[in-house]
Amino acid sequence: MRSCIYCGKELAKGEKCTCRQSSAHRQTSDNTSDSSAEKAEKHSTHSSDTASQSNQKSNQSTGYSAYNDPDRTQYRTGYTHKDSRFKRAREKARAKRSAKQNSTNHRAWKSNSRGFFSDILSSLRSPVSAVQNPKPLSLIQMLLLWAIQGALIWLCMFFILTQTARGPFALLGNLLAFNGLNGYKIILYMLMSVVSGAVGGIIGFFLYSGVFYAINRFIFRDRMTSYTSFCQRLALTALPFSLIALLGTLMSIISVTTLIVLLVCGAAVFVILTYEALKTQWSSLSPDKVIYGVMLGFFVMTIAAGYVIRLS
Repeated sequence: MRSCIYCGKELAKGEKCTCRQSSAHRQTSDNTSDSSAEKAEKHSTHSSDTASQSNQKSNQSTGYSAYNDPDRTQYRTGYTHKDSRFKRAREKARAKRSAKQNSTNHRAWKSNSRGFFSDILSSLRSPVSAVQNPKPLSLIQMLLLWAIQGALIWLCMFFILTQTARGPFALLGNLLAFNGLNGYKIILYMLMSVVSGAVGGIIGFFLYSGVFYAINRFIFRDRMTSYTSFCQRLALTALPFSLIALLGTLMSIISVTTLIVLLVCGAAVFVILTYEALKTQWSSLSPDKVIYGVMLGFFVMTIAAGYVIRLS
């Protein structure tokens, strides 16, 4: 038999005591269990809401969004179903091009290219000032300049030696096969002359600058000036000569005899600019030594060029 711990009354199986102390104890126990259950329910509801919000943010951050229709379970990526493959490829190529244009190397190369061509135009306007106070040029730029000059001069020599019609209209006629197969042969020979002239221009630059640098180093005993620094002035001396060759190639109204005279005048300007460049370079020497140094340099160059031509 059970008995109440407060009043001592004997209780049957399943019976509850109805005394005042037992009733108060049961009421206090019921209130405590209800509050615990309510707190547990609130905690579970808050946890479910937090998990739902985190799942929604995760879906948004990964680029996926569900349809509002609850019956459909498909997801879409960041690309809409209307975007074609070609449109995506075009946008990707545009982004790459924009990134390349904004890159530091591209901006530096573009700035250097503009500065190089502006210096060339300034040298054509004032050739004497250009060789006396040259702008800094790299060895690659000097070789490129002399390759272009050699191609132009050699192309002009091709028209003189072959008596071929010059000018843009003659070139267009050859391209349109007005002269038949012979027109394409002329174009092929012109291209070969341009390529050989470019190679000859580079070889000529090394011969031209190397001879005068050797005179500067071994005869005048200047061991402080480097080869690249010494070539700064000599790289610009053939610009008027090349300009005359270009004009003679394009202007078909000029006769071959007139073109030869123009080339001779251009060669004379080339020699004069060489003297002006070396006079500035050898400013510590007397004018007599400078003029004899220039004569010696051109003598050695002429002998070497003649020997190369005779071997070929």
